[in-house]
Amino acid sequence: MEKISIIVPIYNAEKTLKKCINSVINQNFQEWELLLIDDGSTDSSLNLCKEYEKIDSRIKAFSKQNGGVSSARNYGIEKVNGDFIIFIDSDDYIENNLLQSAINAYKNHKTDLIIWGYIMERKNERIQYNVSMKYLKNKYEILNELINIKNISFYATPCNKLYKTSIIKNNNVKFKEQVSLGEDLIFVLDYIKNINNIYFLPECLSVYSIMENSLCRKDIKNIWDIQYFLYKQYISTFDGYTKYNFNNFIGFFFRSISISINTAISNKWNYKRYKKLCNDIISTDEFKKINLKNIKLGMYTKIIYILLKLKLFWTLKCFINFKNLLSNRLKEKLKNINKGEEDAYRKFN
Repeated sequence: MEKISIIVPIYNAEKTLKKCINSVINQNFQEWELLLIDDGSTDSSLNLCKEYEKIDSRIKAFSKQNGGVSSARNYGIEKVNGDFIIFIDSDDYIENNLLQSAINAYKNHKTDLIIWGYIMERKNERIQYNVSMKYLKNKYEILNELINIKNISFYATPCNKLYKTSIIKNNNVKFKEQVSLGEDLIFVLDYIKNINNIYFLPECLSVYSIMENSLCRKDIKNIWDIQYFLYKQYISTFDGYTKYNFNNFIGFFFRSISISINTAISNKWNYKRYKKLCNDIISTDEFKKINLKNIKLGMYTKIIYILLKLKLFWTLKCFINFKNLLSNRLKEKLKNINKGEEDAYRKFN
């Protein structure tokens, strides 16, 4: 019977680790091994791992010098003995039927990668991100899926996927330890370069716990350098397939621009620093060759392009701030409406 290896990188996770580990122990599929990789924790995480190791022979605790989450995951990849690999973060957990659903999907479809939906959990709020059931049976169908920027969120995390161990090891697919942001997406893209089919499982099986301090976008000094590097990694996935060109990648390019500018705005960069960021963006070859006559852009993206093109950087900042304000207020109103409907339902039922 196939075995699934589950890799959990751990750093100072004593408050959430039990829930994570127990969600694996409680699986209705039993052919698994759990690799707990402690990455130099200074709390009681490692002791907790060793306690679980004594309880269940399928659980293996490892300790290494602190090197970051990518280093811990790569360490886990070297130690696995299973036919498949799943990653879970130490502050997250999985639904009890995840492993069984994933292995059933593999048996039925024999695909190189299986992707499922996930749940974002914050306090008492749970938001589902579903995927539609579909089978991408060849490379072109996979690449056409990647071009749709709306689908990127399902590829940007390594944790809602079942990977073949043989593909990872035979092609030396690893997390890039020198990359501080976007390394998850790069890993998934590197894996996709070596596969021919994907099956999407229409169930939400992974639960990501969002801490309050993780809601703010971190201030990263070289944010555009990182996002531009991610863009280059993204388009390298299409190398050798001549039917694709820059017009196909424009969505991801503007995604990189939007993340960079929003990082600057949310962290209140001074104007000199913000202006340099904008100038760095418009100095790229990709930005220079954009022609609105040949490329279809949404209204929001088109406005960003025009304001950057005209070097109206302050106006751009005001525009994005206004858009974010409206978006947040709309979300809050929708949240209140949904809460009101739930209260009314409970009252009359």
